[in-house]
Amino acid sequence: MPCAYLCGRSIVRGESASEEVENSTFEIRDGNGTILGKCFQEARAEFRRLLCETTVQVDALGKKLGSCVERARPYYEARMRAKEVSRGNNLAYVSLALK
Repeated sequence: MPCAYLCGRSIVRGESASEEVENSTFEIRDGNGTILGKCFQEARAEFRRLLCETTVQVDALGKKLGSCVERARPYYEARMRAKEVSRGNNLAYVSLALK
């Protein structure tokens, strides 16, 4: 995916592909950070912002629900463990069936 798309930059109408590449090459070589570096920094900042926002929402829900979460935890942990064991059994069965 081109950097211009990721950063939300729009291509000037009438700009040919070669002009776009020429300008992009110039921008990549110019300045302290490259265009790709700026895109990465913007994406990383957006990810961190969303992660922080989501963490706050999850914490608020945890406080709101209180002990319900703690009482339900063993059930969901047991379900995850059962799923892991089932996967292990399926893999063992397949490996034995292929011999």
